[in-house]
Amino acid sequence: MFPVSKEEKELAYKQKGISIWFTGLSGSGKSTLAKLLEKKLFEMGHQTVLLDGDNTRLHLNQDLGFSLEDRFENIRRISEVNKLTLNMYRLILKL
Repeated sequence: MFPVSKEEKELAYKQKGISIWFTGLSGSGKSTLAKLLEKKLFEMGHQTVLLDGDNTRLHLNQDLGFSLEDRFENIRRISEVNKLTLNMYRLILKL
């Protein structure tokens, strides 16, 4: 028995999985832009996921602080979630 191919999934979902990371200073409008883009993509029929850094800090990464080592671990964990979600062929917007 063979697994479902990447091409078969892309055809079934009618989209490829992509990730868009919004970076910038606090208060620079990342959340506003990401939410507007997610709304537009959803209205176009795309399946989306919004990974908000504040939410991941409250749940997935609640054990981390803001030391350089903890910030690297925060990014590493979010990257893993991002990778798993991409494999579901969703459009991911990451703040």
